[in-house]
Amino acid sequence: MSVDESGFVMREHIMRTDTENTIVTIVIELRGEIDIQASLTLTPRTDRLVAGQPLDLVVDLRAVTFLDGGGLRLLDRIQDRAVARGGELRIVRGAARVMRVFRPACAERDFTFLDGLPTGPGQDDGRPPCAIGVV
Repeated sequence: MSVDESGFVMREHIMRTDTENTIVTIVIELRGEIDIQASLTLTPRTDRLVAGQPLDLVVDLRAVTFLDGGGLRLLDRIQDRAVARGGELRIVRGAARVMRVFRPACAERDFTFLDGLPTGPGQDDGRPPCAIGVV
């Protein structure tokens, strides 16, 4: 399903489940400008995604062109809700201009970042969570 409003898109799909079918990996692909206006629209949708069983969530920022504090708060909310239900959130790094928003708030330490989509639940690229690759 997608949400398409004012220059942003959200698509989600199930990537895979673990062999016991206890953890589902859902990829949330964000595109365009993820600002306060986008977060107001996206928050109810992401809340519904996280409301059920424990999830392995991956938010893909590679197609995001702009991210501000509103977008950062959205990611923080997704993570808080996922962890409260026994899941986790990992974020696929976007462009350097998008990743810069994480630095002033030292938010890079609050999230786990990946260079690309994982191949399964709980797999990452081996880099420490705070290595977001911005210059």
